[in-house]
Amino acid sequence: MALKTFVKVGGISNLDVARYCAGMGVHQLGFCVDKKSEHFMTPPMIKEITQWISGVEVVIECVNTLESLAEYSSDFIETDIDYLNKNSSRLIEGGRPIICTVALSSLHDIVNFSALPIGSYVLLEGGEGSLSDEEIKFISDIAAETPLVLGYGFYKDNVLNIINNTNLKGISLKGNNKPSAGLDEHEDLMEMLELLSVD
Repeated sequence: MALKTFVKVGGISNLDVARYCAGMGVHQLGFCVDKKSEHFMTPPMIKEITQWISGVEVVIECVNTLESLAEYSSDFIETDIDYLNKNSSRLIEGGRPIICTVALSSLHDIVNFSALPIGSYVLLEGGEGSLSDEEIKFISDIAAETPLVLGYGFYKDNVLNIINNTNLKGISLKGNNKPSAGLDEHEDLMEMLELLSVD
């Protein structure tokens, strides 16, 4: 299978969901390594899932300690803008591409993005509700200069319009979201991936 745009699915904690995503052509699967999170995954727990899938890149999410970098093997590291700006040299030393999570209001606060390892990108998160036309244009303008993945503000009825009419690298979905009313667990995710699949 192939998808119409780059897709990352974060918060993975279930083998069935991981295998479904991989089969649908998702590019990256993320696993939370923040010990305070209800979705926290240990290295053995992640390995138990990733040993059964192939063709996807592994992301360790919510990196907020340098110890996490030594404990976990992955293709990408995901951390927020504050932690990145304070520890950029140590994070860059490891050579793994970095996903910098940032809110819309802080897009201009990213320090020296060009110094990050090849493949790094910005993940726009933290918002709620739909994006206005002005916000979409602003995001698209930033995405023309910096690889940018959108993590909110899109729904089944507008996602194709957004990805077809902006400079976005792609979108990010959650593998652990609570389903909408009337839908089974993970059905929202499945419907979005089916919508994005190439006919």
